[in-house]
Amino acid sequence: MEEDEINTLIAKHFTVWSDRNGSTRREAIEQLYSNDILVIAHYRFNGLPNIDAYIGNLLSERPQYSFAQRTPVESHHNIARVNWQFGPPADPARVTGQDIFTFEAGKIQSLLVFLDIKKNQ
Repeated sequence: MEEDEINTLIAKHFTVWSDRNGSTRREAIEQLYSNDILVIAHYRFNGLPNIDAYIGNLLSERPQYSFAQRTPVESHHNIARVNWQFGPPADPARVTGQDIFTFEAGKIQSLLVFLDIKKNQ
């Protein structure tokens, strides 16, 4: 995949992970991720329904929080990484981390999530 395509998919990824509207989020998930998307974060899961449920639960537990990209995307050979932040408007970088993606057939095939949670939350 070309660098521009990867950057576009990752930008959409952050939009999806901040979308509290279940129907628009599910529609975007179907366009963005492969049917058997593998996510490894606090625990491992795969499939579109599971990623939607995970995002929905995460956002419902943190109603003021949103995701944002912190660094430019670095990519090569259908693999990319980017640093991000997640927090409320008063502290948008309350939680930070890094995502590592693999891409296949124009979609995100896997997502590895590394968290760096600030102390004293």
